Amino acid sequence: MRILHVIPRYVPAHGGAEQHLHEIGRRLVRDGHEVVTVTSDARDVIALWDPKGARFEKLHERIDGVEIRRFPLRHAPGGALTYAAVRRLLWLYSKTPCPLAPAYALSHLTPRIPGLFHWLRETQESFDVVAAMAIVFEPLVYEAWQYAQRRGIPFLLYPLTHLGAGHTPGTDDVASFYTMRHQIALVRHADVVFAQTTDEVDFYVTHGVPRHRLVIAGVGVNPEEVLGGNGAYFREHFGVRDRPLVGMIGTLSREKGAHTLLDAALHLWTSGDNFVLALAGFIPPDFAKRLEQVPPRWRSNILVLGAIDNALKRHMLAALDVLVLPSRSDSFGIVFLEAWLYGTPVIGANAWGVRSVIEHNRDGILIPFGNPKALARAIKYILDHPEVAAVLGKRGREKVEAKHLWAHVYARVSPYYRPF
Repeated sequence: MRILHVIPRYVPAHGGAEQHLHEIGRRLVRDGHEVVTVTSDARDVIALWDPKGARFEKLHERIDGVEIRRFPLRHAPGGALTYAAVRRLLWLYSKTPCPLAPAYALSHLTPRIPGLFHWLRETQESFDVVAAMAIVFEPLVYEAWQYAQRRGIPFLLYPLTHLGAGHTPGTDDVASFYTMRHQIALVRHADVVFAQTTDEVDFYVTHGVPRHRLVIAGVGVNPEEVLGGNGAYFREHFGVRDRPLVGMIGTLSREKGAHTLLDAALHLWTSGDNFVLALAGFIPPDFAKRLEQVPPRWRSNILVLGAIDNALKRHMLAALDVLVLPSRSDSFGIVFLEAWLYGTPVIGANAWGVRSVIEHNRDGILIPFGNPKALARAIKYILDHPEVAAVLGKRGREKVEAKHLWAHVYARVSPYYRPF
């Protein structure tokens, strides 16, 4: 079969969605299929809305047998400000009963990839199946669906829906940008929807997606690519040595819980607790300013690594006593799986999606999003009870080995890659 994948960014760009689709794509190639992935030239995720973001120079390459075709971004005048304004306008329009066509047209500015859109509309190439990923970048999903409609082929969708931490899924001020009316309509058009969690399945069933079209695919890891880190090296190299080590790996944003984690750490240090806080990931400007405001006496307790490569990530995972990602903007949280492979306990936010991944008090701890005191209590409990931490980590590792390897995920999705 010839398979077309459509996604906003792709490997070697770093990100969970990028890795996810590539894991599926390279296994399809291994099974004898031809896979073409069309995407933008964004290297950094911010390049999708900000002209200052890093971009790839090579527009055509092949990785693990997957053919990659990149199309240049063409940002609207005003760059990031225009992008934010258009998204806000789409959100407001979604609250009305007006027709969806104007929303789809307007969304094509966010991101704006005219060459890719034109190719999907005009290409004479034939494919047997088309699959798109990431509903928050709905213009690509829309064009992939339209291509499938014209060709009469199956349209598969990995929405990766962030459902937030509101009282009901999809309603808080972040999740509502993933669950706009025109986005949900696109999900209803898919022949198969690959959900990551039971929460995502339940959400779409309540919004009119037939249950038989929804498949809980989940997310996976490859142990051979995650394990092998040297925790002793990391501790010695960064001066941690024998002190407890608490870490976060991910974009250090407010929505990911970085501010909450820093507040929790400051509370614990003030109370006399002694540990090092390691922060790895892209540092947004507001968090950089927040770090500058940390009292001088506590700055030596913070190890700010910024974005790290996979080798250093493995060493960090091996060194951690607890991994913390108190995020409301993750549809799953692949780093939880990576930490569990090392037998490391995890703390996450009690957000929709993540609560289907972490079983509270069995393989990790869930705390209310944005609650630094609750997070401080959870960190202190794990650091003060190493025997409990060991049990939580062991159960997490067993869960990963049982159902969260990429081989498991591929086995769940590959039967649906077939012609009508």
